[in-house]
Parts: sequence; structure tokens; C-alpha cells
Amino acid sequence: MRVIALLIGLLVALPASADGWLCVSDGMSGFTFNKTTGHWVPAIFETEKKLVMRPIKNGQDIPMQPDAAYQVYAVVELGEDAALSTCPNFNKGGVLWCQGIPELVFRLDKLEFYAVFDDAWLLVKGDERPSGDVAMVVGRCPFL
Repeated sequence: MRVIALLIGLLVALPASADGWLCVSDGMSGFTFNKTTGHWVPAIFETEKKLVMRPIKNGQDIPMQPDAAYQVYAVVELGEDAALSTCPNFNKGGVLWCQGIPELVFRLDKLEFYAVFDDAWLLVKGDERPSGDVAMVVGRCPFL
């Protein structure tokens, strides 16, 4: 039992030394509102956006929120500086739960993530207006 606890402790401590992870989508699906029928319908979305999860540097990237002092990681779009989401440290199971847009969950043991987006992040192709859609994206996050 102590060996298992030690291994879990090492797993949770490991991410602190990493520069971060590059998260790339394997697929994105969700729902779009059909204005004609007045109902939500399933939809498949394309996304070329890539997310980077990285340690917060000296309190940077932390939006004004009550638990800002407990945030350890920031989720940013590749090539951007502004944090989309922030995350406390990994839990005992090696899972990182991030709040913001997107709400993102990252599993360290599999280097996999899923994230939920609302229309602030989903833009109609060729149009810079929010789409009104909601979607979930899944993918992998190798180390940077």
C-alpha cells in the first residue's frame, strides 16, 4: 500500500518539472441550434485550434477569481498569451481540472484531454460572430 501511495505521489509531483503540454484535437462534436425547427441537433465541428497547458509564471495569466492563489496551470491557445482557463494542481489520481472557457480535463497517465466549449470559442467558418453552438473536443496532449 505504501508503494502505491509513493508511486501516486511521484506521478502527481512529476508535472511540476514539465514545460507544459500541447493539446491537439482528435475530434469535436456537439450541438447546434436549428432556428427553423427550434430544436438542438447533433453536429460535428472542425477545429484547427491547439491549446497549450503550462505552469503559471509568477502569478501571470490569472484572471480575477476568488481561488486565483490556488491556480497552478494556465490553458492558452497556441501562439497567444491570454489564459482561457486556469487549473489548480493535479489531484491524487493525476487528473487536472481546469475552469474557464474551455472547461478542460487532462489525464496525465494517458496524456489525453477533453474540453467543453460554448459559442465564445466556436466561430462559424469565415465569420467572426459567435455561432451559438456548444461542443466537446477530445484529443491528446504530449509534453512540450
